[in-house]
Amino acid sequence: MMKTKEDLFDNQIFQEYLFNPLTNPVKSEVRTFLSGECITEDDELYIIINGKIAEQQNSKDIRYYEQGDFVGMDCLVYYKPDPKICIADGDTIVYVIKKLDVMHKLESETVGIQLAIKILGQHIHLLQNKLTKD
Repeated sequence: MMKTKEDLFDNQIFQEYLFNPLTNPVKSEVRTFLSGECITEDDELYIIINGKIAEQQNSKDIRYYEQGDFVGMDCLVYYKPDPKICIADGDTIVYVIKKLDVMHKLESETVGIQLAIKILGQHIHLLQNKLTKD
């Protein structure tokens, strides 16, 4: 189980997109949420380190996120509050990045472009899945 930024640095999922020895890492923190806790804020992006998150709308689970998934992308991409809520499905550890820090990274460094590509790629994958289900 990963608990520190050093542990994250050793994890390939995060190393490629968030850390680069030639640049400053994205400002962040590691947070733990207990099972059943609501974890989303409109100004934060989450990357799951360990555990699972259930995305709910109208009190129904509509999607699950697991290790390596980004949560909070809709707020980041569309600049509006998301009507869905995310609940820790079991004890969950996440890497938290403030929206403003992500935007600064995207504007200032190549590593930010890589992060944007990862986020948009995951978002496109979600849309494709939704379209194939409809």
